[in-house]
Amino acid sequence: MSDLGCHVHVGMSKTGTTSIQETLSTVVGQSARYLPAKGTNHGMIFSNLFEARPWRHVRHLHMGHTKQDVLAMRSRQRKHIIAGMNAATKDPKTRSIIFSAERMSSTNVADEQATLDFRHFISQWCSEFRVYGYIRPVSGFVTSAFQQIIKTYGKPDLEASVRYPHYREKFEKFDRVFGQSNVSLRRFVRSDLTNGDVVQDIADQIGLDITHCPTQVHNESLSLEAIALLFTIRRSEYVEDPVRASSIGDQLVTPLLSKIGGGKFGLDPKISVQLIEQNAEDIAWIENRIGASVTNLDSPVENPIRNNQDILDVAAESVQLLDSLEGDPIFLDSNFTLKDMKRWVEQGLNTAHPNYRSSSSIRRLRRKTCS
Repeated sequence: MSDLGCHVHVGMSKTGTTSIQETLSTVVGQSARYLPAKGTNHGMIFSNLFEARPWRHVRHLHMGHTKQDVLAMRSRQRKHIIAGMNAATKDPKTRSIIFSAERMSSTNVADEQATLDFRHFISQWCSEFRVYGYIRPVSGFVTSAFQQIIKTYGKPDLEASVRYPHYREKFEKFDRVFGQSNVSLRRFVRSDLTNGDVVQDIADQIGLDITHCPTQVHNESLSLEAIALLFTIRRSEYVEDPVRASSIGDQLVTPLLSKIGGGKFGLDPKISVQLIEQNAEDIAWIENRIGASVTNLDSPVENPIRNNQDILDVAAESVQLLDSLEGDPIFLDSNFTLKDMKRWVEQGLNTAHPNYRSSSSIRRLRRKTCS
């Protein structure tokens, strides 16, 4: 074992993880080295190397990877990480390495044993560990997480998809595995962060100068109208193929639907209040752990969303906004057209909205009436 340090960033989700990863991975010539890997997100490495059944990862399932495929991938990645860590120990400038995987704080997959196995493996090179986690208050997390579900999963359902963050399940294991004094948990609120910026905040904690590093911004929120249209599209026929749906969803979100509408998306505060009341014990634990409140509600919006029907109502009123995308050059490189988008919206509304009639439905009704 060498005397390297290891900085471990563990999320939580919806706290600027991608921006952190893509910025810190560009830092060169300083004492902390970002762990070299394919891509900047170490989540798949953590899953493949340390989880008991990594072949159940949603990405492997979507790609059709078998258990044998994933075990072979595990072997290759282990060799690559060993080579990278050995190289780091031989570099006189390197005093520590950076590992970033918000999957480590995922309550449904990252059990404590996987975290213990990670520490044991990295301890071959590192004698000290420092863990960094950011805590998003309930209201902000619930709203942002639901938007992410709409962007990246199959057929979203507000009533079934609202997720409480379960702070203790996410973070208490790090106190046990690394020691509480080595685990820094900060609230993901601008007033609590260095210059109101989570990337600058973690860079300062690690001791990195990112002055000349372009800070990457990701996962920006969509407008109320764009979220409603994407929600509706994801309830149409195109989601039957998860891989295709994911790729189309990504293309729609960035940058096509980001050009639509101007309303602010927000959930009815009663949703967060109910979750807070139902999880009082867990909230007491995290607030005691970080010394700050996580029950502050988001700023009120003009049209708060209460249920699926509210979202569909906004979509029905926003269909015409798609016309503003006519001739957008992005369609030249996409595997779908504006006509496809309109068809998906109409399919979603005809299927899920009890009072909606698409233009084609109205035309058919008129023909029957006239004949």
